[in-house]
Amino acid sequence: MALASSDDKPVSRLLKNALVADLVMEATSQECDYLLTEPQNDDREWTNNLGRQLEMDTHGKMWEVGGVHATLSFLVRMIDTDLMSPWRPPHELVLCQELAHEATKHLGGFEMYATLLAGPTRWRRAGKIRAGCPVENLPIQLQPILKNALGSQLHGVLGNWQRWDIRKLRERRQAAIDAAAQTRAAAEAEAARERAPQGPPRPGDFRRPGDGYRPPASRPFR
Repeated sequence: MALASSDDKPVSRLLKNALVADLVMEATSQECDYLLTEPQNDDREWTNNLGRQLEMDTHGKMWEVGGVHATLSFLVRMIDTDLMSPWRPPHELVLCQELAHEATKHLGGFEMYATLLAGPTRWRRAGKIRAGCPVENLPIQLQPILKNALGSQLHGVLGNWQRWDIRKLRERRQAAIDAAAQTRAAAEAEAARERAPQGPPRPGDFRRPGDGYRPPASRPFR
């Protein structure tokens, strides 16, 4: 069965920022500052945010019934304990697969399959069950497939956190907002120039007919 954490204390502020980092970096409006100030003291918020970044279906029926929430809750605690204090990038794929192994090694067959169903389609295409495998041995077959798929996806998420520098998320977000504002201002200025009516030509812009042409010197009549 899924392992549930008995620790009720909130996760670290650094992990809370990381769990909404994708939303923060996509938001280019000052109105979205609340993303960095919400308390996030509910473990369902943590698992929903991590699940979204893992590209999992956080609203499907398997989330609660299949134990996916409990599995990710255990994973959240391990990430906070092992990686956030202190924050130690880069994170190798083997480390992420070790975390995924710890989070999934005690799952039953139904919970493993439910977690695979909640993940992106490529998770379920990443491995095959051995022909002739008895039903009772399905967890043994599914666990390596789930461990590798979840570990690889987690590796990508941690890579994003490193790229966004979650320790300076507010500053990185402000820089993104400023860059977006400059891009919009430049586009609006260009559009305004194109819409502006053309005024009368300036003296230097107009040439009289024949400008630059010298007729041949006239000769006297005979």
